[in-house]
Amino acid sequence: KKKQAEDILTMFSECCTVKFCHSDGKVETLKGHWCNECRKDEEFLLKNSKQKVFHIGSNLSCHQHIRSHYETYKVRCTERKIQVHHHAVPHNVVRTKEAVKKKARQG
Repeated sequence: KKKQAEDILTMFSECCTVKFCHSDGKVETLKGHWCNECRKDEEFLLKNSKQKVFHIGSNLSCHQHIRSHYETYKVRCTERKIQVHHHAVPHNVVRTKEAVKKKARQG
C-alpha cells in the first residue's frame, strides 16, 4: 500500500498521530501527514496555524494539495523516477497539454 502512495511521500511526511492544543483548552488527537513544504514556509506558518499544515484526508486530498506545490513535486518525482499522479497535476497544466495535443492533431 505504501508503494501506491510513494509520490505523496515526496511532499508529505509518513502518517503520524499529533495532538493539537486549542486556545479553549481542548486537546485534539489527529492522524495524518505533515506537508513538508508548508511546514518550511515561515510566512505561511505566521498567517495560519500549524494545523493547516497537517492533512488528515485521503490520498486524493493530499494529491489535490500537492497541486499548490506542483513544480517541486514534479522535480522530486523525476529525481526518484516516480510517475506523477494525474490528480496532483493542476488544471491549467492539464488544459495546456490538451490544447497542444489538439493543435498537433489538427496541424
